[in-house]
Amino acid sequence: MDIFKNAVTGFIALALSGCASTTVYEEQFSSIAVSNDQNKIIVLGSQYDYVFDMPGHLEKSLQSGFVNNLTCTINRVAFISRGGKTYGSVRLDLTSDATESEIREAKAMGYSQEGELIFYWAEMHGMRVQSADMSDTKLIELNKDFKFTVRDSELADTQLHMMSPVILIGGTAAAISMFPATALFAAAGSGLRN
Repeated sequence: MDIFKNAVTGFIALALSGCASTTVYEEQFSSIAVSNDQNKIIVLGSQYDYVFDMPGHLEKSLQSGFVNNLTCTINRVAFISRGGKTYGSVRLDLTSDATESEIREAKAMGYSQEGELIFYWAEMHGMRVQSADMSDTKLIELNKDFKFTVRDSELADTQLHMMSPVILIGGTAAAISMFPATALFAAAGSGLRN
């Protein structure tokens, strides 16, 4: 059964790779901005700015009694799709020196606990822009530079929608004709031995 799953997965990956490509680049930032109404968080990147809707728990956490005992991690990979739509994630961790009342407050707010770790994870949705409107925002300088990888399929997505059905069908037919090679490749990668 695993051979079949690997073959299907390999086939799908091969078919999709013929249809679209993704540009990957690194972003760096050392400051963020929060809108005064706390509805948006802006990551000020070295190449672009990324304006996200504020995840509910992040906004509440910034106003909580345990805000000074939080660490925040923005997922190291952001995804860009058509129209500059951006997707990523954020994780908030309560530090080990948080008091019992801070731990209770975080748990009441919906934070999860695994062993000693108390955290909140949320998806972030927003837009990539050339330069964000910084009016009505509060700038927050971070204590170090952060890096993350951007997987940009905006151009590929646009190109894919512009393709004629004949080209799309031709590319899929070429991928289907390569199915035996894909199945062989997937079988070799599944741990089978001669």
